[in-house]
Amino acid sequence: MNIRLAEPGDAEALADLRSRLLEYMSGRRLTGPERLCLEEYFRSWDFRDPLCLVCEEDGKVRGCVAASFYRLFPGLKNPSGEQAVIHNLVVEEGYRGRGLGTALVDAILEECRARGAMRISLYATEMGRPVYERFGFKREQNTFPEMRLYIRRPS
Repeated sequence: MNIRLAEPGDAEALADLRSRLLEYMSGRRLTGPERLCLEEYFRSWDFRDPLCLVCEEDGKVRGCVAASFYRLFPGLKNPSGEQAVIHNLVVEEGYRGRGLGTALVDAILEECRARGAMRISLYATEMGRPVYERFGFKREQNTFPEMRLYIRRPS
């Protein structure tokens, strides 16, 4: 098992992993143009911001995880304001249960600590929740509900 920073040559493998996650979450297959869009995205990404790590097994990328880093105003639980969001933990189906996901989370948490993040959050799927809980993540009851606005670009 080898964990390393993702690179542009991993674009196809990352697009495949991301496609599987999106299909799992949406319950539908991605279209050809959607898949191509993912590959183009990963080819143009510098992989340091957001940070993306991959896990190789048997000479191929079998899993990945990413983290975005940002600073907000300090708070009582996070006096530095330094924060990270972990996202897109995916392990190829035939390689689950072998510790790849755990190794990826361990590596990304190490990087979060090295960058000074005092608050680390994520959205967990039911499949991923046990992995995160082993690292001490807990479901948090928020006083303020999350709200989102999706801005669509004109066609």
